[in-house]
Amino acid sequence: MTAIDPDTLIDDTTFADLGLAQPLLAALSDAGYERPTPIQRDAIPLALKGRDLIGLAQTGTGKTASFTLPMVHRLLGGPRRTRVLVLTPTRELCLQVEESVRKYSKYAPVDVIPVFGGVGYEPQERALRAGVDVVVATPGRLLDHLLPVQRRSRSHDAHSGRTFRQHAPVKICSRLYDDCFKEIFEQNHVKYNSPNVISVLQ
Repeated sequence: MTAIDPDTLIDDTTFADLGLAQPLLAALSDAGYERPTPIQRDAIPLALKGRDLIGLAQTGTGKTASFTLPMVHRLLGGPRRTRVLVLTPTRELCLQVEESVRKYSKYAPVDVIPVFGGVGYEPQERALRAGVDVVVATPGRLLDHLLPVQRRSRSHDAHSGRTFRQHAPVKICSRLYDDCFKEIFEQNHVKYNSPNVISVLQ
């Protein structure tokens, strides 16, 4: 992991200087963002290079964008399948991350689905089968989709779990749930420490 130094400041840095693709720069301009915050300035270049990292910053400093921007950048031009898994502790944060991905992929062919409890399984299963690029999920509902049907607390089929195993994510952005990621990967026969897996923790 690479620790982010919050004291590394370059006052005149722009988002273009960080190496983000033009579709993301256009989305940032539409959103009214002109310059990156310190956490974005430090984290985005590392994430663009595929480095594992841990970023620490106060609430409201743009931590979510610091990983969703390079995430969308790295998805440009890739295959249509599930390539990113973002794990969040709450439904509210799940929706926040989904909104961030949608905002910055406004001009990019990147699809995202939120996966959380309290709603029906069928729309989530259909989206997973279709091969959505980014899955933003809470741990409980994600494990419900992945576990065999006989181990679930509710009655529904296991198609989405099989689909997710077929299209295992090769890039991870996460929040706090490192052990849960290990369980998910072990269940789906993916090496957690694979060089194809990138972990971003905040």
